[in-house]
Amino acid sequence: MNLRRKNRLWVVCAVLAGLALTTALVLYALRANIDLFYTPGEILYGKRETQQL
Repeated sequence: MNLRRKNRLWVVCAVLAGLALTTALVLYALRANIDLFYTPGEILYGKRETQQL
């Protein structure tokens, strides 16, 4: 295997590892059921308090 092909293989492996890590982090965050969005109805009827940054 020549050097250029080996380098390309390393780049592809690094990209795939990055995608796998990103997917794992997204799935972990979604598992925690974090809801940072309030519907307009929730704000209008005062079901939750709004906080401004």
